[in-house]
Amino acid sequence: MEIGAFCRVADNSFGPVIPPSCRGGFDFTIRFEQSVLSILPNVLFLLICPLRVTALRRSPCVIRIDASHNIKLAVAGVYAVLQLAILVLWSLPSTLRTDIAIPSAVVSLLSAIVIGAVSHYEHTRSLRPSTLLIAFLNLTTIFDVAIARTLWLSMGEYRLAAIFTALLAVKVSLLLLEARKKSGMRLAGKKLPTEAFSSIYSRSFFWWINPLFFKGLRNILTLEDLDDLEKELSSSVLAPKMSTAWKHHAGRWALLRALLSALKFPLLVPVPARLALTGFSYAQPFLITAAVDYMQRTTNEESNNFGYGLIGATIIVYLGISTSTALYNYKLYRLITMIRGSLISIIFEKTLSIPSVERKSSAALTLMGTDVDRISRTAETAYEIWSGSLETALGLYLLQRQTGWACIAPVLLGIITLIGNSVIGKLIPKRMKQWQQAVQKRVAATSRLLRNMRSLKMMGLSSEMADSLQKTRVSELDLSANFRWLVAFMNLFGIGGLPPLLSPPFTFLIFIYSAQFFTEGGISAARAFTTLSLLELMTAPLAKLLRAIPVFTAAIACLDRIQDYLRLENPAKESISLLSDPEHISPGSQMIDSIPLTTRARKSSGFTGPAVTLDDVSVGYKDKSSVVLKDISLIVDDGDFVMVLGPVGCGKSTLMKTLVGELAIGSGSLGLKYHEIGFCQQEPWLTNSTVRVNIIGPAVGEEDAAWYKTVVSACALDKDIAGWPDGDNTMIGTGGVTCSGGQKQRLALARALYSRKPLLVLDDTLSALDTKTEHFIFTALFSEHGLIKRLKTTVVFATNDTHRLSSADKIIIFNAEGRIDYQGAYDGLKDSMSLAPILGSPAGVNQTGASESQLELKTTQKRTLTPKITQATTSRQEKTRRTGDISSYLTYAQSMGWSRAIFFLFIAIGFAFCSKFSQVWLQWFTGSNSIERGFFIGIYFALVLSTVCLSLAYYWWMMIIIMPVSAGSLHQQLVTSVFRAPLGFFSSVDLGVILNRFGQDMAYATTQLPVSSQNAVITVFVLIAQFALIATGSGYLAATTPFLIFAIWLVQKYYLCTSRQLRLLDLEQKSPLYTSLTETVEGLPTIRSFGWGPEYHRIFLERLDDSQRPVYFLYCIQRWLNLVLDLIVAALATLLVVLATQLRATESGGLLGLAMVSIVGFSQTMGQFIFYYTELETSLGAIARIKEYTTGLLPDDEPLPDTRTFPPADWPSQGRIEFKDITAYYDTVNEPVLRDVAFQVPCGRLVGISGRTGSGKSSLILTVLRLLNPSSGTILIDDIDIATVSGDFLRSKITTVPQDPYFPPDRTVRLSLNGTAGPGYSDRGLIDVLKRVGLLQHLLDANMESLPLSAGQLQLFCLAHALLQQHKRIVLLDEVTSALDYATEDKLRIILREDLRDRTVLMVAHRPEMLRMCDVTVHMEGGRVVDVKIQS
Repeated sequence: MEIGAFCRVADNSFGPVIPPSCRGGFDFTIRFEQSVLSILPNVLFLLICPLRVTALRRSPCVIRIDASHNIKLAVAGVYAVLQLAILVLWSLPSTLRTDIAIPSAVVSLLSAIVIGAVSHYEHTRSLRPSTLLIAFLNLTTIFDVAIARTLWLSMGEYRLAAIFTALLAVKVSLLLLEARKKSGMRLAGKKLPTEAFSSIYSRSFFWWINPLFFKGLRNILTLEDLDDLEKELSSSVLAPKMSTAWKHHAGRWALLRALLSALKFPLLVPVPARLALTGFSYAQPFLITAAVDYMQRTTNEESNNFGYGLIGATIIVYLGISTSTALYNYKLYRLITMIRGSLISIIFEKTLSIPSVERKSSAALTLMGTDVDRISRTAETAYEIWSGSLETALGLYLLQRQTGWACIAPVLLGIITLIGNSVIGKLIPKRMKQWQQAVQKRVAATSRLLRNMRSLKMMGLSSEMADSLQKTRVSELDLSANFRWLVAFMNLFGIGGLPPLLSPPFTFLIFIYSAQFFTEGGISAARAFTTLSLLELMTAPLAKLLRAIPVFTAAIACLDRIQDYLRLENPAKESISLLSDPEHISPGSQMIDSIPLTTRARKSSGFTGPAVTLDDVSVGYKDKSSVVLKDISLIVDDGDFVMVLGPVGCGKSTLMKTLVGELAIGSGSLGLKYHEIGFCQQEPWLTNSTVRVNIIGPAVGEEDAAWYKTVVSACALDKDIAGWPDGDNTMIGTGGVTCSGGQKQRLALARALYSRKPLLVLDDTLSALDTKTEHFIFTALFSEHGLIKRLKTTVVFATNDTHRLSSADKIIIFNAEGRIDYQGAYDGLKDSMSLAPILGSPAGVNQTGASESQLELKTTQKRTLTPKITQATTSRQEKTRRTGDISSYLTYAQSMGWSRAIFFLFIAIGFAFCSKFSQVWLQWFTGSNSIERGFFIGIYFALVLSTVCLSLAYYWWMMIIIMPVSAGSLHQQLVTSVFRAPLGFFSSVDLGVILNRFGQDMAYATTQLPVSSQNAVITVFVLIAQFALIATGSGYLAATTPFLIFAIWLVQKYYLCTSRQLRLLDLEQKSPLYTSLTETVEGLPTIRSFGWGPEYHRIFLERLDDSQRPVYFLYCIQRWLNLVLDLIVAALATLLVVLATQLRATESGGLLGLAMVSIVGFSQTMGQFIFYYTELETSLGAIARIKEYTTGLLPDDEPLPDTRTFPPADWPSQGRIEFKDITAYYDTVNEPVLRDVAFQVPCGRLVGISGRTGSGKSSLILTVLRLLNPSSGTILIDDIDIATVSGDFLRSKITTVPQDPYFPPDRTVRLSLNGTAGPGYSDRGLIDVLKRVGLLQHLLDANMESLPLSAGQLQLFCLAHALLQQHKRIVLLDEVTSALDYATEDKLRIILREDLRDRTVLMVAHRPEMLRMCDVTVHMEGGRVVDVKIQS
């Protein structure tokens, strides 16, 4: 076509659109294309390239130069040559050109040259394809298509058009080459995630995640199936950045500013995609206006071109929405993953240094779970604040152009809701903080109860504690009511009601009565539905903005809680000073490791000063009124063996904790020569790992096999290890629950020895051992030729044994007031006869009768499996991991109550109908002149107000009525099942796994599940209504319904198989994280004294990465689902426009407008549905895990219905016990722990049970309590077989004093003593019994937590509790003297003889004096009764 003068002039103008007489009026001017579509992107590219190349040059080469590299450079060269040819053609005088044609060609040539250099560096120094080149080539390819079309239509000379077309083909080839995945990686042997090699296409459309979907479809996913996290997401990168940022910030918002500083670049990355999403979203009203106007035009060639343009615009707009949403969410959820990793890592880092008094609060557990999750979910809300403000302002401007001053309606509504939200926002942090503190209290109580479940069951307190814990849960839910009301008001009246629902009717009311919205007596359909779409787009971000403000405020409250935790001071470490010896300032392990074992001893020359000095030291737990140690001054010389003695509660353990820096000094000074100490707590701390790991610890480098063998032998563990099924690779359970008390102490002692620290602090480490084992270990370690003496290790040993005093270099004796009565050598002690009342009479011990060869330890592994959980349900769990479990929905519905759930469904249906029928009513009004304006407005307002009322109803019904009922019911089921579970369940299942049910899963059931379920149900019905309205835009579109349903079914099938498994992996991988945290908190004194903090931090970060992997991949596949459904919406919109433009004779503008407005809402509602549905899926995983316990975890101490016996109320009235050929196993895989045990316990007799460690003494006690069920034989109590009696009932009839008794710290002394004793005990009676056991100084109204009871005092307190239960005829005592000094033991023997003389007492004991007082002694070896003696 020959170009006329007019068109040449037009092409030389900016345009941007060519006049109708040129090229059909459907094209840009050449000048516009050359300036905007050519010069602008090329200049930007040239400006960015130097920065990118500089960064790449600093990076190492990671990809080898191969054929693909050379091909790319060759194609880039061809591309540059063609650009040069175009420059030459533009320069010819015969070529018609604009003023900027040659500059445009020059800039394009420069870009072509630079592409080759950038391609080289990107290929060799970056793992993933170049984002810069792909983005530039992709964008300019689209622009070049438009330029090529213009050149072909406008030029009489076709050479330029042909060469430009060839250039375009070469550019497409180069784009495809750059987008290919690279090969030839130099990092051989290093496993890198697939995402690290993915191009921007793969990441934008989530193609890189497809292999994971295929794995999920075919197999059961495990953690090994998931790629490692990219380096920037790993905890090893995030933790130091966050830690450094925190150290450099202070003040009110220190943590928030530290987080922003550590993640400043990831915080900015989502911004461009979010801005693009805003732009594409607000293109929709213009598209609707153009489409509705087009329907009113007559058909001609120009209108046909315009129709094709509408189709193209629809594709661009909705494809742009899909891809920008995907990119924004992808970058956003990477940021969320980083936030979670950063906060959890710094919480754990702080946990390693918190004061000991803060350990029992479980604050770290709650902060790491509930608070961090809330903050992470709020990250998106933070972006909604600025993007919502921008979109609201933009929408208001566009709405003003459509409606004039009537746009004031949504503004006024927004102001009203903003004021309301401001009021609510001020109240939310306080209410939420109160609720979170209640949650923290419950989780802390649960953790303590689970850790002490063995003692609780033995004491018969498990049912009472379950009821108490449920009451705590109910109180927590009641306390949350204030917060839930605020959330309900925030959603109902402010966010979910006023702006989105009331803006349209008020706006149209003003439009109509201002006479600005009429065209010939009716409302313009184009303007009406454009306005409606603008209101949809404007009120949605406004609602999000208003929602974001209080949610963000709540997140700030969570950050404040974490910040307060991070600012906790630990004055204990600050009160210790290192003694100034340059040679010995280094860790003790380094001093000893270099010396061979046979000659490892301290050098005789050089500094030989004291290892420990205390000068006038006083130590308390809370304030000066509770000082335990008073005016302590002592010196411990390097290499000395110092023994510390004193009565129960005198402060021996307090001294030990002070020496290792766990208690702050009130006055005086403490000096230590070594800052790493081998510490054995009175209650041994062990991790849920193997025997070997517990001994070696988190050792770095190769293990010392010879030293390990020596330590194991010296601690008499070699025989135990030989008897365990997996040797030293045997798992010992949480807290060493599968080990006896003596085995625990020996493992802790072995750990201290293996560490080879120059200073050992041992707190009554041998108290739980039998006489021969204790003698062997003491001789092997502390004798003149023992291991400790050979190492010249300094030892401070707190003990109650007096018969070893002659081995000590120095003896320190405390009195009951916490002062030192004596310190000096053993020879000086013999002349101090006034100390006899404190020391008591030593036990008669045969010190020569045991040797290593004579010590035969028989032990069995007490690892108990729970088949009902781990075997019987395994196949069902394997199936439901992929296919889902509909019963989880039913379980949740049942917890609501069926009537409540059904009523909620009716509310949701009514809401969906009223909210969408108002749009149909608007379409009827715009298409008819017969409806009166007043009638239209009245019906419109009635529909909207009905929607508001129904919105109010469903928020109130779910959050106020259903949620507390459901959450309370689920917790009741869980706590009942767990507290009635077999004792073996707690040894075979990790504590973190169980605690995760009560913590994370209950948090989901309380917060996320009600919100996500209510919103998911509502959005489903709204989506159905919206699709029905979309189908009205074209009759043919309704025919796509079956295909749409099939597509959605296919997508969900493809998605759910993987998402369910990732959801379960997410929840499962949180358990090791919780376990690591709880174990670390429990063992902080040991970890810190050994100097193992960095190693435990490293281990925790590895577990954190493992827990982050399923979280991150779950985020990614959720974003994949979001993208796929957005693409389905884009296809629907495109199909609608195609049908409307090509078959417009069958359509009307009003119906098309209604359909396209519905598409705008459909897209937004689909996004909301994806969000709520994925949250619902995650939350239902918690329900499935709770259900796994409530239905699969059955008690094993309940008799069968046909064998159940109901004893009389006073049973047992006599207390006679008879064992008939009892054989019992902890695990049928291993040897029995009891073998053919048969003997009788007469009424009212004191029976002592003795034997070596692991001989079956405690197992025998457990069989009487039905905590270990015999495989054969019977136990009769007063001639009733206990197998026919309920276990809870049986234990309620027996008084038990376990070796490690437990009383909840939040209970008062009065309640702890009298809680299960029944009525009738006055305060006078309680005081008398405390006086009887020597604990009169404790007030009845004081909480147990405020009483720093030592282990011995706790045993005495439990004995007082037992003395009050006079109505129970049987008393079981399990090593009640293990933590008592001999003087207190003498008093205990008197109590047993006088206060329990008419009751049947079965007592496990090691000390000979305790056994001598028994009427009958039963000696056990290897699970058999080998001797029964009746004292004369």
